[in-house]
Amino acid sequence: MDLTIIFSMLYMWHILVGLPKSKGKLALILSLSILSIVLILIFLKDLYYIDGVTTRYSMGISVIACYASVVIHFGMIRCLIIMKYKIIEKRKRTSILVCVLFSVCVLVYQIIQPEALLTSIFPVMMVLGLYINIEDPAKRRLEQYNLEVASSFATLVENRDDSTGNHVKRTRGYVEIILKEMQKTAAYKRVLAKDYIDHVMNAAPMHDIGKIAIPDHILQKPGKLTDDEFSLMKTHTVRGGEMILETFQNLDEPDYIRIAYETARFHHEKWNGKGYPDGLMGVHLDKDTTSIPR
Repeated sequence: MDLTIIFSMLYMWHILVGLPKSKGKLALILSLSILSIVLILIFLKDLYYIDGVTTRYSMGISVIACYASVVIHFGMIRCLIIMKYKIIEKRKRTSILVCVLFSVCVLVYQIIQPEALLTSIFPVMMVLGLYINIEDPAKRRLEQYNLEVASSFATLVENRDDSTGNHVKRTRGYVEIILKEMQKTAAYKRVLAKDYIDHVMNAAPMHDIGKIAIPDHILQKPGKLTDDEFSLMKTHTVRGGEMILETFQNLDEPDYIRIAYETARFHHEKWNGKGYPDGLMGVHLDKDTTSIPR
């Protein structure tokens, strides 16, 4: 039970905040975990049994250390979820909260009634909750298939523009590098969760998808575009956003669709407001505000 909750805490820390690169900071996080395991092992031989109403149950310093460790580590998991609640995907929030609430009830009841022997249910619920919400292989395969289709679509569009598929891969790589660096800063660390980073990276190749609606004589013109041609070229941002909404409207990934839409529509906006198509200015960090038309 103790090892399960420790690994669950580290895993939630990894996907919501990111484990520190510094070995010193990582050791500090693990110090409590190591101490609890050491105490459990040292005093294991001193366990004694109590005759309860329905069964016999063990008691001693090892048991107390184990329960204390579970309470503290679970408290850390709960704090992480509360702190990062807004950046957890909306479709995952309810099931994660139900799993956490059920685990709390089991833990509290087990502490009040030691002979209930519900300890095995607690780690099972934690692992099951993480598995269903984050690591379900069937869901992972479906997501990977959808992303490969989207990436192939983006590569097809790029080839019309005399580019190569490597441009799509490079774009995703550059975005990944930038996001990983941003995640190291305090200003962005609070909003850049693993899910959000994955969505932005996977949406990056779709930025020019609207070019499929631009005529070849403009898209492949070797010289400078006329004003009318450039005006038509600029419409690829609006068309790209519309295509993403039309193509992925039935995909059960609302956060990804929103990010892909905004990437296609706004990738030519500029900080000073002189970009297109909407002339946005400055920075917009409110992730709860969507630009997708209703």
